[in-house]
Amino acid sequence: MASLLIQNAARIVSMDDAHNEWTDAGIYVEENVIQQIGPIDHLPRNADRVIDARNMIILPGLVNTHHHFYQTLTRNLPQAQDANLFQWLRIHYPIWAGLTPEAIAVSTKIAIAELMLSGCKRRAIIVTSGPTVPASTTRSRLRARWPFASMPRAARCR
Repeated sequence: MASLLIQNAARIVSMDDAHNEWTDAGIYVEENVIQQIGPIDHLPRNADRVIDARNMIILPGLVNTHHHFYQTLTRNLPQAQDANLFQWLRIHYPIWAGLTPEAIAVSTKIAIAELMLSGCKRRAIIVTSGPTVPASTTRSRLRARWPFASMPRAARCR
C-alpha cells in the first residue's frame, strides 16, 4: 500500500466544519486518501514517501466551487479566444446544446482527472442540460454537489 507522510508543516488549515487548524503538524495518506491530519506526534513515523513541509501552509483536499465539466471539450475554440463574455457564450451554447451523453461522460472524466491531479477533492458541478449525473463521477473519489444553472434556455440559444 503506497503511503505518504507530510510532516513539520508550519500550519495546516483543514477548512472543515469545525475550522480545525494545526501548527507543527502533518498529514498521513494511504492510497491517495487522507487517513490522518494533526500534530506530528499523533501520526505514523514512517511512510513510502516523506515530505518535509517546514515553513509551509497546507490546505488539504481543496474545493473547487465553480466548474462546468462539459466545457473541457470546447476550451480552445479559436473564434472564442478574444470574445467578450456574451459573444463567448453565443459561440459555445450551440455546441453545448448538441452534446451527447457520451460526450458529457468523457468531458466529466477529463475534468475530474484534472481536478484531482491538482489536489481538488470536492466539487460543485454546474449542469445546464438537465439532471445528468455521469457514472464517472460516482466511480471517482471526488465528492460532488449538483446545482443547476439558472440561465433561461431562450437566452442560451440566441
